[in-house]
Amino acid sequence: MADARWGRALLGLFGFALMAAYWPSINGAATSPRWAVLALGLVGLLFSLDVKVTLGHIAGALFLGWCTASYLWTATPLDSVDALLKLWIMAGLFVLGSSIADLRPFYLGAAAGLAVSSALVVLVVSGLVSYAQTSPPAGLFLNYLYLAEAAALVAVACGANGLWWAVGAVAPSLGLYHLARGPLVAVGAVSGLLGWRYSRRVGLLLAVGGALVVLGAVWLRPATVVDRFALWEDAWSGLTFFGRGFGSYFGAVPFFSTHIDMAAIRHFHPNNWPLELLFEVGVPGTILAMALCAILLDRRLGAERLVLIAFLVEGLVGFPFSLPATAGFVALVAGRAARDLPHWRDATAARRGVVRRGPVVSVVSKGNRCQRLDW
Repeated sequence: MADARWGRALLGLFGFALMAAYWPSINGAATSPRWAVLALGLVGLLFSLDVKVTLGHIAGALFLGWCTASYLWTATPLDSVDALLKLWIMAGLFVLGSSIADLRPFYLGAAAGLAVSSALVVLVVSGLVSYAQTSPPAGLFLNYLYLAEAAALVAVACGANGLWWAVGAVAPSLGLYHLARGPLVAVGAVSGLLGWRYSRRVGLLLAVGGALVVLGAVWLRPATVVDRFALWEDAWSGLTFFGRGFGSYFGAVPFFSTHIDMAAIRHFHPNNWPLELLFEVGVPGTILAMALCAILLDRRLGAERLVLIAFLVEGLVGFPFSLPATAGFVALVAGRAARDLPHWRDATAARRGVVRRGPVVSVVSKGNRCQRLDW
């Protein structure tokens, strides 16, 4: 019992550290410390004994293997090494998440960490506090979009678990001041999906309301929309079947850029995760990623799957997979979603119309016939 309490406390502390880690005056003040937290979190693998291999694990391993193999033909070897190290960290967190039965302590810890940023956002907006930020008000994330993307995932996780006071603590970080479109659309999409399941009329009202908010946000800042289309066109012109290597976008895309002057400004990501995947790991890698997502979402809409949906929506106009707070959070959540899947042998047997009963004899009805199966 004491060990269980310690485990929950450490899980909550991990969530808090992931969202609150910040080291002023160093390069990547709001990202580098969080990658360090994620790496330290892998220590939990030493105690992860309750892991069953599911189709989610197999699909994830295939995707990880293809991304790693793409180093053989990458256009930017050093960038690929950096990206692959981070991907392997996320793979470890996926396995760790699949060994945890209850992630609520992690969600609460993450909400507590974001509450610090929420307090700073309120103080900055009210004019009581001022400090250096790339795009304020951003709390401990320097950029309000990075903060909002993390806050949206945590808000969905806490809301799905009925932790509404935690959602309230996260709310100021959702980018309401500048209308962070991607995170707000992600929260709206999850709300609309749940509303549709409850009542089609409610779901339709939420969808219409969300569309109006998005149109208003686009009208307020049309230049950023034009900029994204330019990024997407440049990335599209550099596509190949096998991709240019995982993590190669930043170094490779200038050779194909015709819509954005890369001498004046360089974008680390095209603000579209599926397109970035297609650019870096090609058609095979993108298909493997889509298969992994489909497998993980192939169950009832619990908290973890709602978080995955919000993450995928954010990825359409952002790059949450490349930010430590969002990537680490969703890696642990995806592992927890994989835990709910049947063992891969059971899943394979079920697809063949076979019920696996271990060493005993099973009888399975096929039409009007009965078939005796020995395992």
